[in-house]
Amino acid sequence: MKEIFKSTATRATCGTGPFHDFYAALLAKGMKPEMARLTLARKIAAITLTLWKRGERFDAQHWRKRVRVERTGDIRDAARRF
Repeated sequence: MKEIFKSTATRATCGTGPFHDFYAALLAKGMKPEMARLTLARKIAAITLTLWKRGERFDAQHWRKRVRVERTGDIRDAARRF
Protein backbone atom coordinates (compact mmCIF):
# COMPACT_ATOMS: atom_id res chain seq x y z
CA MET A 1 0.00 0.00 0.00
CA LYS A 2 2.82 2.37 0.86
CA GLU A 3 4.27 2.14 -2.64
CA ILE A 4 0.86 2.76 -4.21
CA PHE A 5 0.38 6.03 -2.35
CA LYS A 6 3.97 7.15 -2.91
CA SER A 7 3.80 6.45 -6.65
CA THR A 8 0.43 8.19 -6.85
CA ALA A 9 1.92 11.25 -5.16
CA THR A 10 4.89 11.21 -7.52
CA ARG A 11 2.57 11.04 -10.52
CA ALA A 12 0.38 13.83 -9.14
CA THR A 13 3.37 16.16 -8.89
CA CYS A 14 3.94 15.91 -12.63
CA GLY A 15 0.44 16.85 -13.77
CA THR A 16 -2.11 19.49 -12.97
CA GLY A 17 -4.94 19.46 -10.50
CA PRO A 18 -5.62 19.81 -6.81
CA PHE A 19 -2.86 17.46 -5.67
CA HIS A 20 -0.27 19.27 -7.77
CA ASP A 21 -1.50 22.55 -6.31
CA PHE A 22 -1.05 21.17 -2.79
CA TYR A 23 2.46 19.98 -3.69
CA ALA A 24 3.34 23.38 -5.16
CA ALA A 25 2.08 25.11 -2.02
CA LEU A 26 4.33 22.92 0.12
CA LEU A 27 7.33 23.77 -2.06
CA ALA A 28 6.46 27.46 -1.89
CA LYS A 29 6.53 27.21 1.91
CA GLY A 30 10.14 25.97 1.65
CA MET A 31 9.65 22.24 2.09
CA LYS A 32 12.13 19.94 0.35
CA PRO A 33 10.68 18.11 -2.70
CA GLU A 34 11.16 14.65 -1.16
CA MET A 35 9.33 15.65 2.01
CA ALA A 36 6.60 17.42 0.03
CA ARG A 37 5.95 14.21 -1.97
CA LEU A 38 5.78 12.20 1.24
CA THR A 39 3.37 14.72 2.76
CA LEU A 40 1.25 14.52 -0.39
CA ALA A 41 1.27 10.70 -0.25
CA ARG A 42 0.08 10.86 3.35
CA LYS A 43 -2.64 13.34 2.40
CA ILE A 44 -3.82 11.07 -0.43
CA ALA A 45 -3.88 8.11 1.97
CA ALA A 46 -5.91 10.10 4.51
CA ILE A 47 -8.39 11.22 1.86
CA THR A 48 -8.69 7.67 0.53
CA LEU A 49 -9.43 6.29 3.99
CA THR A 50 -11.97 9.04 4.72
CA LEU A 51 -13.79 8.52 1.43
CA TRP A 52 -13.77 4.77 1.89
CA LYS A 53 -15.22 4.99 5.41
CA ARG A 54 -17.91 7.47 4.38
CA GLY A 55 -18.70 5.68 1.13
CA GLU A 56 -18.25 8.93 -0.81
CA ARG A 57 -16.67 9.81 -4.12
CA PHE A 58 -13.75 12.20 -4.57
CA ASP A 59 -14.87 15.78 -5.25
CA ALA A 60 -12.08 17.85 -6.79
CA GLN A 61 -13.96 21.11 -6.17
CA HIS A 62 -14.09 20.38 -2.45
CA TRP A 63 -10.36 19.65 -2.48
CA ARG A 64 -9.54 22.84 -4.43
CA LYS A 65 -11.23 24.89 -1.68
CA ARG A 66 -8.94 23.22 0.87
CA VAL A 67 -5.83 24.04 -1.17
CA ARG A 68 -6.81 27.71 -1.38
CA VAL A 69 -7.16 27.82 2.42
CA GLU A 70 -3.80 26.13 2.85
CA ARG A 71 -2.07 28.58 0.54
CA THR A 72 -3.24 31.56 2.57
CA GLY A 73 -2.70 30.08 6.01
CA ASP A 74 -0.39 27.74 7.80
CA ILE A 75 -0.22 24.31 6.09
CA ARG A 76 -0.23 22.48 9.41
CA ASP A 77 -3.35 24.30 10.64
CA ALA A 78 -5.19 23.70 7.37
CA ALA A 79 -4.23 20.02 7.38
CA ARG A 80 -5.63 19.60 10.90
CA ARG A 81 -8.95 21.14 9.80
CA PHE A 82 -9.29 18.55 7.05
